[in-house]
Amino acid sequence: MLPAPKRDRLTLADVLPSCLAALAAKDNRMRLPRVTRAVVILVDGLGAASLRSRAGHARTLSAVLGASTTIDSGFPTTTASALATLATGTAPGQHGLVGYTVLDAANDRVVNQLSGWDERIDPATWQSQPTVFEIAVREGIRAVAVGPERYRDSGFSQAILRGAEYRAAASISARFEAARDWLREPGKAGLLYLYVPELDVAAHAVAIDHLAEKQCAAVTELGREGAKLVACVCLRQRLGAVGQRVAGERRGQGGGVEGCDVEAEFGRERMIEVQQPWRGRGGRTERCVEPLELASERVVETEGGG
Repeated sequence: MLPAPKRDRLTLADVLPSCLAALAAKDNRMRLPRVTRAVVILVDGLGAASLRSRAGHARTLSAVLGASTTIDSGFPTTTASALATLATGTAPGQHGLVGYTVLDAANDRVVNQLSGWDERIDPATWQSQPTVFEIAVREGIRAVAVGPERYRDSGFSQAILRGAEYRAAASISARFEAARDWLREPGKAGLLYLYVPELDVAAHAVAIDHLAEKQCAAVTELGREGAKLVACVCLRQRLGAVGQRVAGERRGQGGGVEGCDVEAEFGRERMIEVQQPWRGRGGRTERCVEPLELASERVVETEGGG
């Protein structure tokens, strides 16, 4: 007997629709505040229990892990069903991707719903629900998906990522860099989905005696890149829209301080460093802020919204 679902508990089906509502300044199931950009990161194979057991490797992520921030994946929890639920905001019984392998009655065979797509399977037929990305585009909101190149044109991607502009990046760090690049792009409101398959791939492909090492390395990279992305988002919130000018003080060659103007490029490490001004102690500089060597900063002019 299967356990009865908790109807009031948040699931993967609530995530992207709530982000879309927040971008439109509407109420939503996750009670997200109004935003102009939303980034959703899905780390395949890293559930709440796994993250809790590796908390020391991803402190930025584990710091917000708790009962109120943990949601249900839904049933079944297999990747094909779960990702389709995330992308469409509907349950497997609605979007149709109900398991890892299913019967293709028309061709009298069993197919893998992640990698078994071929010319005899139409993604639009097998997954007929509109994706949240398609809905976003219809509402004038940019939709972007970031993942490995090998998934760009797969049948599964065509089934669940319809409507999103696909941007390929090979590694975890490259994908997070692509997300930071997107955050500092000018333009209208947008929704970005970032997919990290490395932990799940390692679980299926790596020998058990090396699995913990591979997964810990991936979680460590994930934690590091997550911290950079959080800093990027916080900086964007602090300084406002792309197009603002920032005034700062720069240490001159002779040791004095001189004024300078800096274009705000949100999310770049140089701008994150700007948040930490110089602190002199006994005439010696304690921290050198590279590469702009700014001692302080403040927003001085707003040129546009965003």
